Amino acid sequence: QPGISANTLNGETYSRKNPFNATVIDKVKITGRDSDKEVYHVELSLDGSGIAYEPGDSVGILANNPPELVDAILKHSGFEGTESVTIKAGTFSLKDALSEHLEITVINRDVIQKYQDKAGNQKLQEVIESEVRLDQYLYGHDILDLLEEFPFVLSAQELSELLRSFPARLYSISSSQASVGDEVHITVGTVRYSNKGRSRGGACSTYL
Repeated sequence: QPGISANTLNGETYSRKNPFNATVIDKVKITGRDSDKEVYHVELSLDGSGIAYEPGDSVGILANNPPELVDAILKHSGFEGTESVTIKAGTFSLKDALSEHLEITVINRDVIQKYQDKAGNQKLQEVIESEVRLDQYLYGHDILDLLEEFPFVLSAQELSELLRSFPARLYSISSSQASVGDEVHITVGTVRYSNKGRSRGGACSTYL
């Protein structure tokens, strides 16, 4: 059940901290068997939420990170996943934090710089100092790449502090509430690719 971040016109307000748990009513692949793209029409129930929207609005979906990536990070770092960490959202096991609360599929300059401040890796410093190399590295790489390519021993808490909070993914609404009532429809292009021998995907699109 994806968590939907939105505001009601009256009554309870739903947000990232208080998402509405929307049931998936239907999911239909709308691209052909021979297409290189994987696009789905997804229908979510808003029944009982009181959420109202207009055509052209966006809906925020809170997903879980790919379980295989979470497990690979734990294995590489030598963690059980039961280690307790405290992040902005609260105190969780490391596995729960990586699964539900922290951004691990995408890295940015700030994450890399935080890691470098601890690791002091000369090769990584060379990447940071080159705008071209840094842009190339940011594209298509995740936190596991950083840990594997520039090894440094971190505690569970230090690892969690490197990472950003997992943001909701925004999708344009493709339905009219006047036509579908307590439902919201979105069109989702699933992101899948391979890099350095590892299959990868967009956190929210593959979750959906």
